[in-house]
Amino acid sequence: MFDWRELLLRNQSQAAQTDGTTLKMVEEQLLDLLPPIVGALNATANLPLEPTWFQSEIAQKFKLMLEGVEQQYLVAWNHVRNAQIQKLEEEYRIWYQKQLRSDKSLYRTYCQWQDLLIQQHAQGWFSWILLGLKAHPFPTRELKKGHSFTPEIELLLAEFFRSAKPLIQTDTYAVLKDFYSFQAIFTQQSPFLPQLVQGISNSSEKEIFEKLEDDEFVEAARIFWDILIVGN
Repeated sequence: MFDWRELLLRNQSQAAQTDGTTLKMVEEQLLDLLPPIVGALNATANLPLEPTWFQSEIAQKFKLMLEGVEQQYLVAWNHVRNAQIQKLEEEYRIWYQKQLRSDKSLYRTYCQWQDLLIQQHAQGWFSWILLGLKAHPFPTRELKKGHSFTPEIELLLAEFFRSAKPLIQTDTYAVLKDFYSFQAIFTQQSPFLPQLVQGISNSSEKEIFEKLEDDEFVEAARIFWDILIVGN
């Protein structure tokens, strides 16, 4: 597979204006990297049921990480659209050096987020989201009323899973790894990323996740209700 990074480095070493082909390749890379992050951040503000954990430190650090990566991709996008690769390289180098001394760096936020999640819910990010949904007053109230899986419950939970899909599918390790690989072309530096949070192990949670991947939101809602709400 052709590596646009090699071409970019070759262009930069010539101290000449980067050609249009390279700029197009970098632009396409950004178009692959940026939308999932935008989707996840949008999802945090557009859920029909807002879990109580949204105000927790885990959720806040998650948002900070994604917002930090989004900001740097937008910086790159702006420079690439204006054919300013050398300015992008300079700005990324300055950013990286500042990050090394910052108590609130992207890297430090990621490590703190992992530690918090492991301490509070070692089963992982998706499981933690489901736990927060289980604790929401709505399913608890409906269950106490003796309600079955009514059309109203189905609609609300299905819409929650549809809206939350980009959030649920976000792999923070992959997001950070992709970003640091991208910026390393300009900074020639990248930190070691620990991967401590485990994947999905619960069979019911795996089934829900698979239904979401296939956009079967009603089925995901039904499994959540029957097994994780009524079953418990």
